[in-house]
Amino acid sequence: MRDTNHHSGLEPIEGRADQRSPLASFKDDESGSLVIFAVFMVLMILTIGGIGVDLMRSERDRTVLQHTLDRAILSAADLDQTQTPQAVVDDYFETAGLESFLSNVTVDQGINYKTVGAEAQSITTTAFMKMAGVDTLNATAAGVAEERIANVEISMVLDISGSMGIGSKMTQLRSAATSFVNTVLSPENEDLVSVSLVPYSQHVNAGPKIYNELNTNHRHNYSHCVEMADSAYSETELDLSVTYDQMQHFQWNYSGANQLTDTICPRYSYERITAFSQDASALNAQIAQLQPRA
Repeated sequence: MRDTNHHSGLEPIEGRADQRSPLASFKDDESGSLVIFAVFMVLMILTIGGIGVDLMRSERDRTVLQHTLDRAILSAADLDQTQTPQAVVDDYFETAGLESFLSNVTVDQGINYKTVGAEAQSITTTAFMKMAGVDTLNATAAGVAEERIANVEISMVLDISGSMGIGSKMTQLRSAATSFVNTVLSPENEDLVSVSLVPYSQHVNAGPKIYNELNTNHRHNYSHCVEMADSAYSETELDLSVTYDQMQHFQWNYSGANQLTDTICPRYSYERITAFSQDASALNAQIAQLQPRA
């Protein structure tokens, strides 16, 4: 007899209806996601680090450029510098191999000061930022240097001897002296520059103010010239311990015409020394009166 309840041995596989497609499984598979994140972070770090390297290289180039510029303008602004400021700055940059970066040099100078300014621009080629479209980094270096000397004392020695009466010598002297005074005693030099006016013709009339400060063998009251030994001209200051001889007032002539008006010492007030003046108007008025001595 056959068992009608006998099974064929093949049974249905449970859960077959729950099987998923390979694409769906790959989408939901979270294994390896940390690796992707790590790779992304490494790329970000490298990018930021690369930008930092480019920026540091640019700052290095700017620092070298700034140091070169500072040294150049300090040397160019030196009042004892014999070369022109432009030549000095150019030489510094050429020596450093940076002459192509120098863009501008400005100079302002006067009787007692010199101001030199310069600008330069460094150009650094990028290694990493070029991937973002930035091929170069530009950095500007600039500076201004000035040397200024206060209390400049100028002595203007003017020939008023008889030879100045030839042609237009005296006219040209007065014009040049007036122009010089107006230049050095300009408003921007107020309290910085003084001018001493020293007319001369064989001798110099010190004037009563200076004469009275000296020890002299006083002989007369007509004029204020003094005799000085040759050794006195080797020093920059007067020796107040020495007693100076007062110069004779009139000049001895072979003709015998020895008159008080025929003087060897300039006798008029406008022929005296004017010391340490900052009054351009007063100096110009004195200059206008100067005449060749007879």
